Amino acid sequence: MRRIASAGALTLALTLGACAGQQPPAPPPLNLVTEAPSQPEAAPAPPTAAQLLAQQPCEVQAAIKEHQQDSKWPVYKTPELVLYPYGEDPEPIVDCQPLRTTDIEHSPAPTRTDVIK
Repeated sequence: MRRIASAGALTLALTLGACAGQQPPAPPPLNLVTEAPSQPEAAPAPPTAAQLLAQQPCEVQAAIKEHQQDSKWPVYKTPELVLYPYGEDPEPIVDCQPLRTTDIEHSPAPTRTDVIK
């Protein structure tokens, strides 16, 4: 039994020694780039307010024009939802039906820079 244990220990030592003696493969050579790009690419110009407004749906365009005329945001009602302007007086009253789901979502208030003129 002792002979088997010593033979096992010797085999284990030789196996571990052989694995530890191997060197890892060398990394691939580095390719150094010495040239700088001749012209940095120019970032595209940001869209203008008129371009952003032209991309919006007609309801959004109408709301912005109405706000520019009387400085009040309109309330929009569709069969699926009602959109109230944030921070306008009087505050909206939400009327819910019994046994029906009502989702209330809060959006961030528009800042002065959000109003497109």
